[in-house]
Amino acid sequence: MNSEERHNLHKNELEEVIEDMPEMLKKHWIGIAAVVLLVIVVLVSWTALKHTVQKNKKENNQALAKVLVSRSQSQVASAGNSENYNTAAEVSNLAAYAQKAVGTDAGANAMIQQANTIMSELYFSTNYITADDKNTICENAAKVYQAVADKYSKNPVALCQSQIGLASIAAELGQWEKAQDIYNSIIAKKDELANTPFPAMAQTRLSQIEKLEKIEPIEFAPAPEPEAAIENTDEIAPDTDAAPAEETTETEVDDAQAPAQAD
Repeated sequence: MNSEERHNLHKNELEEVIEDMPEMLKKHWIGIAAVVLLVIVVLVSWTALKHTVQKNKKENNQALAKVLVSRSQSQVASAGNSENYNTAAEVSNLAAYAQKAVGTDAGANAMIQQANTIMSELYFSTNYITADDKNTICENAAKVYQAVADKYSKNPVALCQSQIGLASIAAELGQWEKAQDIYNSIIAKKDELANTPFPAMAQTRLSQIEKLEKIEPIEFAPAPEPEAAIENTDEIAPDTDAAPAEETTETEVDDAQAPAQAD
């Protein structure tokens, strides 16, 4: 069979298919229509879902940004001593947002910001922070950082952020070796984290720890209790019941000098 014969054969087959198409469409139009309709529904659903996801992501990011702006305003206000720094509202909102966006990058970021907000009480609170208060704040923040590490262990950015947070808490509590181990573990993954700022951040903070270790802590004598201070004041107060010292008046001096002048 030469090329011309093959061409004519294919041409004839195509013509037969075209001729049979109306009959085939008439016979199978229901199935074909169903397939076409299904394809249209899938495309519309996918487009709507994609739009909804983008819309929710935008709304969630706006909600997160609103909370962070509120936190910044509180920090500025407390720095100006115009009001007490209270993070309860921000921490609660961030926790709710993190739960709503669990499993996403936004949810991980919300948890990181929640822990950061808790730790900010150490630096912006206008109340006196006792040693017990400091331990409680660090413990609460560490729980959130650890929760991020557990829930987002496959997210390298969230994992590094949580580890740096835990290292910062360890350094705040004077646990230098623990902080160094965490920073060194991040530096060891510098090839995997080459496109992130975390290895350089860990290296910088590691060098800071080496300097902080050399600083000897200053211990202050405990302040006296208010009641004891009042009692001591009473002890050194002048005795108001004692008889006043005799005073020599100007008239008495003149009387004493008068005989001398007469002589």
